[in-house]
Amino acid sequence: RGRYLHINRQFEKRFDLNAHDVIGKTDGEIFPRKQAASFQSNDRKVFREGAPMEFEETARYRDGIHTSIVSKFPLRGQNGKIYALCGIATDITARKQMEEDLRQSEERFRLLVSSVKDYAIYMLSPTGNISSWNAGAERIKGWRENEIIGKSYAQFFTVEDARKNQPRRELETALRQGRYEGEGWRVRKD
Repeated sequence: RGRYLHINRQFEKRFDLNAHDVIGKTDGEIFPRKQAASFQSNDRKVFREGAPMEFEETARYRDGIHTSIVSKFPLRGQNGKIYALCGIATDITARKQMEEDLRQSEERFRLLVSSVKDYAIYMLSPTGNISSWNAGAERIKGWRENEIIGKSYAQFFTVEDARKNQPRRELETALRQGRYEGEGWRVRKD
């Protein structure tokens, strides 16, 4: 019937409620309508499937909106019938905020790098394949992004330098030291 049978102290603390306010009541009697509807919908899925499930749920705690990963699973009696549902919530609000901050930072970096036209800026995978290519790289090197992404950066080296394993040595230095600077002849598309 969706009525609370038990809550722990963390639940009381998070929602600024006590067991007396919650036990015997439904989500709809405790939480705002939209929040309660989301909780109830997920509960119904677990009851319908009769199996454990995980959900990402958003709830208003006493200190603001939080996002949690909630593991919900049916509890069965000796006869095998489901008599209740148990939920365990892990707050992931800080992680979600860090992910969003990182996404925004990466987007700002991508926009900055893509607009630079006087320098060839590209990123390499640990194996030396090109994973990003800016407008400056296109202008200076001659390859369009769709022609070069995924290809080895060794093609920028002269035949003599390639024979001397220069591309591999530079990549190993960059991986070991976090960067590589050097001078030399490089090959353009033309």
